[in-house]
Amino acid sequence: MEPFFLAFNAITPIVIMMLLGYACRRCRIISATGISEMNKLAFNLLLPILLFVNAYSMDLSILNKETIFLSMLAVLSLCIILCLLFLFIPKYSPEKRGSLIQGFFRSNCAIIALPIYTSIYGSDDLGIITILLAAIVPTLTVLSVISLESCKGGKKGLKFLIMQVLKNPL
Repeated sequence: MEPFFLAFNAITPIVIMMLLGYACRRCRIISATGISEMNKLAFNLLLPILLFVNAYSMDLSILNKETIFLSMLAVLSLCIILCLLFLFIPKYSPEKRGSLIQGFFRSNCAIIALPIYTSIYGSDDLGIITILLAAIVPTLTVLSVISLESCKGGKKGLKFLIMQVLKNPL
């Protein structure tokens, strides 16, 4: 039962924040424009600052824990392989397949992983999760662009996919 309470305590603050945001929007305390502006502030300024501070203050000896990186790579690879199976399901149109594929493996790891990691392991050393995010976010962004563009249809070569990846702001 202890793992359940650990997970519950890690996820509950995130759910409460989401419900608070929803309530503020429904009660018209925050407008759609305000939400958009706060999202830009959070993603373009505050999150990069947080990640920089976490990486800057990390203990470099934790980088010897290759098990964490190998586990992350294994799970990410498994997710991508499972997602590729959706390419062969004729039930969905190609556009829907692209959205489904990237929706399965794409996540808001920076927004969700940091609070969960902090609530489980404490805020003493967020460096390891920051390093993991530095590897995961660009990888998932590239794979998302490729899956969405590949499923759109039409002839698109490698040069087109590379340009789409390079144009992506993330």
